[in-house]
Amino acid sequence: MERQEIEKLARDYETAPLEEYKAKIVANNKASEAKAIEAGIITAAYADGTIDGKNAETRKAQEQGLLAASTDHKIALGAQSTADTDAMFKEIERKRVETLVSLTKAWLHSQSGGER
Repeated sequence: MERQEIEKLARDYETAPLEEYKAKIVANNKASEAKAIEAGIITAAYADGTIDGKNAETRKAQEQGLLAASTDHKIALGAQSTADTDAMFKEIERKRVETLVSLTKAWLHSQSGGER
């Protein structure tokens, strides 16, 4: 294994957890944004009388119908899904780098004849 490869692996080992952390923050923010949009839609619908069911089941169905029809809500859910997927891939990348580091350590140890 070339020195440059080991140095790149070391850089990746340093940055992968940070990239994963940042992606998870973005995913959490997108989830919060989607919830806020949902709450705004539902609150406005109660205020203007769009949701007026006499029982909880009817009101819940009206809420779900409004959310399903909302373009803003669909966009927010799409952004949340994209951010969740990105965070998942960043986690996979971090685990890949960690595995490569472990394998490289084992290989380097084997090349030294097992001596410390």
